[in-house]
Amino acid sequence: MKNLMKTSLFMTLVLMMAVGCQQKTSTNKKSSSTSNSSTGTGTIDLSTGNQTLDGCDGVYRADATSCYRSDIPTFTLSGTSTSTGVSIGPVLWSSRTSLPSTYSQNSFVTDATFKVRIKPSYPNANARSAQGRLCSGPMAYNFTRVKVYLMLRRTIDSITTYKEITAKVGAYSTKTALSIPGGTTEPYILEVVGIATDHRCNAAYGSLSANEKAACTAGTYWGSIPLVVSSAYPDALTSCAGITLEYSTDSTYDLP
Repeated sequence: MKNLMKTSLFMTLVLMMAVGCQQKTSTNKKSSSTSNSSTGTGTIDLSTGNQTLDGCDGVYRADATSCYRSDIPTFTLSGTSTSTGVSIGPVLWSSRTSLPSTYSQNSFVTDATFKVRIKPSYPNANARSAQGRLCSGPMAYNFTRVKVYLMLRRTIDSITTYKEITAKVGAYSTKTALSIPGGTTEPYILEVVGIATDHRCNAAYGSLSANEKAACTAGTYWGSIPLVVSSAYPDALTSCAGITLEYSTDSTYDLP
């Protein structure tokens, strides 16, 4: 009888330990899941059911099939005028005409969500800007902040509603939602329709007024990228700014 009781007690303890281990595994561990080539390998959190794509630091969104898009090549923009005022237009960069032919325009299809962020950088010496200018090495580091004017449009739209996005060199901007025009199932066109920097706060570009100097000190000054034209050295003083642009849509994880 005693042996039978000991056996029953032992079996009860084994069963309790097995149940405890099973509960711990289901709440704390993740199960790997491999999907198609557009999404890569991911893991599913058994406690929430959320899928996390490996190597993606984006924000989970239900029904998302891929990470946010970070594969647009960094592009370089140069000055467009010699004035200090910032003008909107012409188009400086376009997803329809400025990307490699192998880049899928279908990644710009969305129903309700399109968010972007930028990361400015110093261009490489002798880089060629989207405006066809050769960027000067000596003038490459004369700015610390960049503002771009972005819009999302249909093929039938002109420059209308745009958003301003600012960031320091080497740092990401906050993510910004662009207005969705609607009324089409075709890919939208993402365009940079203006750019401003603090290039002109540098003494190399001439003198500023007292108010402009105060704005430079406060970090609130914005002006056009200086474009210096010289008949002897046409590219010697051309200033440029590099832009990395990332975006998310309905079908991707949200930007971080």
